[in-house]
Amino acid sequence: MKNTDAAIRMFLAQRAIVYHVPHEYTGRMKMARLHSAFILLLVITCCIAIIIPVSAANVSSSDSLTRGSRFTITITGLPNTAYYVWVTRTSTLSGLSGDQPPIIVGGQLRVQKDPPDGPYNIGSYVFSNGNGRTIRDDVAPSTPVMSNTNYYALVTTDAVGRAVVAFQTSSATATRTFSIKVENPSSAANNVLLVERGLPTGITIQPTPSYLPVLPTTTRAVETPTTSPPPATTLMTMTAAPEATPTRPSPAGIECCMVAIAAGVVVWGKGNLSR
Repeated sequence: MKNTDAAIRMFLAQRAIVYHVPHEYTGRMKMARLHSAFILLLVITCCIAIIIPVSAANVSSSDSLTRGSRFTITITGLPNTAYYVWVTRTSTLSGLSGDQPPIIVGGQLRVQKDPPDGPYNIGSYVFSNGNGRTIRDDVAPSTPVMSNTNYYALVTTDAVGRAVVAFQTSSATATRTFSIKVENPSSAANNVLLVERGLPTGITIQPTPSYLPVLPTTTRAVETPTTSPPPATTLMTMTAAPEATPTRPSPAGIECCMVAIAAGVVVWGKGNLSR
């Protein structure tokens, strides 16, 4: 009888071992699968976090331009009034290719330039707070391939006091920040002028450029120590040529993608646990 009880106990112990080992092994496998799912989700999240800043870095800034771009300024002043417009503080540039200011597009309606060979009636304007300097003293010099009369003009507003002036950049434009200055003797004294940068819209081009009739060689600005002229409008050019900018993924799309990935991982993990 004792031998029979001992045999039964041994048989049950062996059966317990046989069934216990597979159960422990299955638990380890499930834990390993859950660990793998967590690692996969972590890697995917890190990849998305890296991709988002890279995509955002390729978006162009609204304050910059690429070489070859055209931009405009909009002048709001008195109706039917002439204003001097020029790319200020560029006299240190050489005027050679790669070291030029943006040029004023030729043939625009109500935009007059000096003839390349003179007389330089517009360029002889002595601007406010310039210590007696003229516009031609403040712009880049002429070169055999580019006259500096393209860097300034006399612009007349329409009946409502508005004028649009287009500028053109190219591969010859220097890589730096440029400022456009607009004034006449009256605006320098009274500070009644608004200048805004905008897109090249509403520009009317004439068949041929027109030049200002011969005027006295020098026009003096009104000196008023208590007032100052309005600040110049500033823009920036860049070295890169125009190229297609990758589309930046929207935050809503990224969030949906992350939720879908997480849901897929959870479903996959539950399926493995049920096996």
